[in-house]
Amino acid sequence: MPATLQNGEVNGGFDRSINQLDIAALDSTNQVEGAVGAPINESSVEIISQCYINPACDVVESPPGRDEVRGRSDLGDGRVPDAVFFEDADIALRITKLLWTSGPLGDSVTYTIEVNHAGYSWVILRNYQRIHALHINLYFFDASMRLKNRVQGDLKTEPINANGFFPVMPKRCPPDATVEMETEHAYVMEDYLTKMFEDHARREHVASLRFLEVSDMSFPLGPQTVERMKDSEMVVQKLSCNLHEVCLVPCNHDNAACKLFSQWKERWVVIQETCYIYRHTKTGLIAGVFLHDQHMKVEQLLTRDTSLLIKHALKDLIINFPNKFEMELWRCQMKNAMEKVAVDFTVPHERGSFVPIRNGVHARFFINGKAYMEAVADALESAVKQIFIGGWWVSPDVFLKRPITEGLRWRLDQILKRKAEAGVQIFILMYKESRAVLGINSFYTKRKLTRLHPNIHVQRHPDKNVLLWSHHEKTVIIDQKLAFVGGIDLCYGRWDDHHYRLCDVTDQMLEEGLGDAGAAVEKYGEDLNLRYARKPKLTSAIRRTGMGKRAAIKNTVAAPWRGLRAKMNVPKFRPRSRFNYKMRRAQKSCIEKIGGTFRKLFHTKSKEEKRAIHEDRMEELSMLAKECLWIGKDYVNEVKYAFSQPDSGDPYEDLLDRKKTPRLPWHDASACVWGVGARDTARHFIQKWNACKFQKFRFDEDHQFLMPGLYEGLELPAFLPDDAASCRVQVLRSTCAWSSGLLPDVVDHSIQEGYIDLIRNSKHFVYMESQFFITLIGSHKTVKNRVGEALFRRIERAFRANETFRLYIVLPLQPAIAGAYGTRAGAAVQAVTHWIYQSISQGKHSLLGNLRQIGACGDELSLAWIHVFTFSRFNA
Repeated sequence: MPATLQNGEVNGGFDRSINQLDIAALDSTNQVEGAVGAPINESSVEIISQCYINPACDVVESPPGRDEVRGRSDLGDGRVPDAVFFEDADIALRITKLLWTSGPLGDSVTYTIEVNHAGYSWVILRNYQRIHALHINLYFFDASMRLKNRVQGDLKTEPINANGFFPVMPKRCPPDATVEMETEHAYVMEDYLTKMFEDHARREHVASLRFLEVSDMSFPLGPQTVERMKDSEMVVQKLSCNLHEVCLVPCNHDNAACKLFSQWKERWVVIQETCYIYRHTKTGLIAGVFLHDQHMKVEQLLTRDTSLLIKHALKDLIINFPNKFEMELWRCQMKNAMEKVAVDFTVPHERGSFVPIRNGVHARFFINGKAYMEAVADALESAVKQIFIGGWWVSPDVFLKRPITEGLRWRLDQILKRKAEAGVQIFILMYKESRAVLGINSFYTKRKLTRLHPNIHVQRHPDKNVLLWSHHEKTVIIDQKLAFVGGIDLCYGRWDDHHYRLCDVTDQMLEEGLGDAGAAVEKYGEDLNLRYARKPKLTSAIRRTGMGKRAAIKNTVAAPWRGLRAKMNVPKFRPRSRFNYKMRRAQKSCIEKIGGTFRKLFHTKSKEEKRAIHEDRMEELSMLAKECLWIGKDYVNEVKYAFSQPDSGDPYEDLLDRKKTPRLPWHDASACVWGVGARDTARHFIQKWNACKFQKFRFDEDHQFLMPGLYEGLELPAFLPDDAASCRVQVLRSTCAWSSGLLPDVVDHSIQEGYIDLIRNSKHFVYMESQFFITLIGSHKTVKNRVGEALFRRIERAFRANETFRLYIVLPLQPAIAGAYGTRAGAAVQAVTHWIYQSISQGKHSLLGNLRQIGACGDELSLAWIHVFTFSRFNA
């Protein structure tokens, strides 16, 4: 008797088990009746849907010349250009089960097919109608190709079906077939499908790719010697909710109104190890990359029987399936990916981090900007595929190696340009400041870097002011294998060494033979006086912001109110609509055309003039480099004068009088990690980049979605620095909805939890360095962090147990904020200093105030507050 499905039961039939995958397993607690399927048990599905990202194609671009999901392979692994399958590997198909279903049009059969290609295996479900549709598509494709070749005289004139040119499709298996007849039919269908996909042109056809559930992302690691499961992928229908995206009405997508006014769009969905992706089927462009996290859920809708809701912080994705059986299969695959393959990202971890603790991670540490920037420069030069840079401030004109002996070679923008021209994709995410408050001018950085090469992509975020918060992390990630994390920005004023010089020319530099200091300072003074004489008299607000006085005042007044509208640290997260994107795109194009026309008419320079200007600049740089370490705007003192970067300016032009004003030394620390630690850091950057893209540039093809790399098989470089140590590493962060696209009620403060954990478990002492020490003990309406509480509890414990315990806290003599105490310009530095004193010694919430209450402020308390300062003299 044939296998039939009636009232949720399967009776008899042809069955060959495959790799412990029992698609038709029965479960009394979870039985569903589908149009072409059978009941399925979640626990019986053992499909391992792992993510194997092509290291050379972490960013998937639109494949040229394709009408459906196709891709270009540049792996050198046996595939021809634009081919998905490997040319020298066959496609093996094996029918393992026949399932019969009863419907209004009669009984139909569904084939469970195991597919294997180049060491990858996967399972597909296909009914007779789907196979017949594939036959028709390939028949006409074969006929058109033969007709084309016949016209060109390359083929004989035999009929298409003659001499085995095109396989003959088997007849439908009769509903009353016996088990022996079903077995024979399965073998005949296997032989037919195998012959169909023997031809390389036919198996690369769009219909074949859809039938086999294969795309250019299916075989990223090349042929495999050990069999492994391929990523689960499928063409599905994705819900486009017009209530939410067009009418901007909140919608749970499970109501009659949404069902009436929404529409379905075809997408290609891929479940991978660390994320799931959906792509446009016509262009191949990635429409969304959603990383698995601890708050992701998969639910079934009440009003849509064959749809699943995948709840994610960025976007709720509703996908529809042809029947309940395939829906349940995919739900089990997604659940399996979340609970087994992606378990490192979907379960809670120590300190509340988004990733677990990694053992045996090689790490290296840097003190001050000199060692750090030199290591970053060498790492950037070694990049092969990708570079990620995240920063509060990025200066494209900063030199990473000094003294400057090779011209512009080690200037940041020239390094990035050189790597972009070599094919490396560069992604830079910066804090978008309020120009009424800060003069770092991230727009200048974005404009200058994006004009260097199309492979350099820059995003600034957020568009609205967020009070008391900013993107303050500093990261540089190379090929998702090496990551720099710490407190040093790639910007002006951060390069320094252990001398902490107050001026550019000192006795130490003379002893080191770095040039004639007196002549350098004299020339700088003359040049500076000439430049200042040519400048008009501007107010401090205009000079600081680079904008008009009225606009500066307006922005200053409106900044707090914009921050309030943004709801502090959780602003309204609403992706830009496609209509708004098209309007902005047209406006930008029009402005660029008009600006280009004016530049051609009034500002055109010949190649000889440009070459002469470049030679003059190089000569000036060579002269300055012989005498100075900090050139032009890199000589800064943010205590005396707030930095201001105009939209267009000379990077070699001084902001300070070097004969009168010392520079501000900068002490900081950073670290770098290799391997899985770098992968975790890259995952955080990718999450922030995708959230920013989804919010600001969702429909902009120039800004691409990023995908996390593969953890399995991650290799360390052949040579590691001698001072690299094997460490126990966990990536911690401070982020929330507005900065990383998390859910509105989710705040990741694992950095604070890491501090508290280290303080609580310390045995003999705690050493801390910080520019701002602001932390209050007890409940406070403004300051919320609990680091001070942890310090107090640890000292109290040592005091009660009569133990020796020491606390060292290193602070700058004054925060790097411009303004003099007691003046209106010094309001910001006064506010910061007030909170520092409130945290240390003043008030009932201070550390010393609480220690006095328990009597722990005697001579036996070892508590040291150290202020960093230095001194020098001018040689001029």
